[in-house]
Amino acid sequence: MDNNEGLPPRNVSKDEYHFDDCEFDKSVSTINSRYSSVMTFLQQRRVFHATNEFGKILHTAQDLYSHANWVELGYPRDPRRPEKPEASDLVSFSGTKSAVDSSWTVPKGGSIVASDIILANDDWSPPLGWRIKKHGAGDFQSVLYNSTGVRQGRLLETGKGFLDGECSIPTAGYGGFTHEELNKDSPTNAKYKKARALAELQTANEWCRLVAKAGRADRDGLLLAMLVRPGANPHPANTRCRPVPDFNDAFHHRVTVAVESVQIRNDGDDSGSGEIQLSAAFYDNPQAFHKSVHKENRGGPMSLNTGALVPTKQLPEPMTMCVQRGTSVNWALHGWDNDEIGSEPNSNLFDDKGRFADSLLTGGRAKFSSEASGSLPLAWQDFNVRIRITQGGRC
Repeated sequence: MDNNEGLPPRNVSKDEYHFDDCEFDKSVSTINSRYSSVMTFLQQRRVFHATNEFGKILHTAQDLYSHANWVELGYPRDPRRPEKPEASDLVSFSGTKSAVDSSWTVPKGGSIVASDIILANDDWSPPLGWRIKKHGAGDFQSVLYNSTGVRQGRLLETGKGFLDGECSIPTAGYGGFTHEELNKDSPTNAKYKKARALAELQTANEWCRLVAKAGRADRDGLLLAMLVRPGANPHPANTRCRPVPDFNDAFHHRVTVAVESVQIRNDGDDSGSGEIQLSAAFYDNPQAFHKSVHKENRGGPMSLNTGALVPTKQLPEPMTMCVQRGTSVNWALHGWDNDEIGSEPNSNLFDDKGRFADSLLTGGRAKFSSEASGSLPLAWQDFNVRIRITQGGRC
């Protein structure tokens, strides 16, 4: 996204990719548009196209905190925890206070975005006779006054570049700040750690948003089975999908899903046997994603042909989760044909790196009541699967 070499597109000069030149509304529109692209790619099961688009979303979202004066305006707000922000420290139009699968809100110039903070969008100008005092409330905190001298608030703005002056407001005699003055990309900048902490928390919330949106598109199973490593924690703290503790009471109990059999319907290889790996996820509602378990098949890649059964000793281990009675839970399984075994770093991971991009083997997602039990057969595009659901005692 920062590339500025070679032939177009020269992404670094596109304000809407970086929240540059006070281009708030188009930057937000760019983020929302890319989410639509992510969902399209997930619908098409083009996983790595989806992750590429999601990475572009993250770049733009992170740049907001590095390129704007949000830190200078007093965020994160708790002086005792300057590098450990809360969700309330993030910009309101990022939608972190709305439903988990909500989109960013396209803000209007001159609107209030937090307490006394006014958005200075690139196409906005205050009424005639109003004025702006640069650094009026402290370093890089400009203050807007109406025509009678009454203070209206401080301005949220980003730095202007060399080629244009969209953050300038000639009607108020205001020149804004340069990109270099506000930029906090470098660790040598005194405000870098605060900007980075905010960007990281926004990134974590974007992951929660992605899971929820994938759930609306019936691609939550694909996302969680294929993009969460076993042993990883996909529930970041201080986010809308943060982990919640297990409750040892009559309203919660343990549910276990054990894989009884997996038959390969398509090994993914044009000739010879496939190098099959499986990945499973057991989780709660993707719109309230607080619990999950992730497992791959035991023993690593398996040389299997179409029609073959996965050896019992290599099936994924049983997966147990504490859930609330009367709710729904989800179990998903997908896989891949791994053609780069041992030849590249992290060669046992699902990826599109190295000489050979891994081929997705399409399974699916089963949704069932937390009170369910018994054996459940599942027929999916590339797998026939049978699981057994059992109920346990209190958590």
